[in-house]
Amino acid sequence: MELRRFPRVSLQCPIGFLRVGDHTVGGGHAVNVSMAGCAVESDERVRQGDHLSVIVMVPEQGPPIGISKARVRWSLGNKFGVEFVGITPQARERVHQLVSYLESQPSHEGDLPPSSRGTTPTPRSP
Repeated sequence: MELRRFPRVSLQCPIGFLRVGDHTVGGGHAVNVSMAGCAVESDERVRQGDHLSVIVMVPEQGPPIGISKARVRWSLGNKFGVEFVGITPQARERVHQLVSYLESQPSHEGDLPPSSRGTTPTPRSP
């Protein structure tokens, strides 16, 4: 049994990503998050080992959280998990604030306000 270093918290918020190398742009929804990474549902297929730049949209929680480098750790169907491997101290603090906020919610369901379930962001290709 694998023990996670950081607990995951459920949420539903839009996420955009850019695959490093071929500049494929995609989007979807983060379904859980931890200090180390997140799980994503997306119609865009990614492979284990792919490197992505990620934008997590958290309306009513401030501006989007940008993760400059995330590695795809697993991929199965329309879901995949990423590990945050290149994250600024400011983005790390924002992720920490988001996780703390979600953990403090009575239902711990991770639902952000309804406005956060809108359109999916897509990062621009350089």
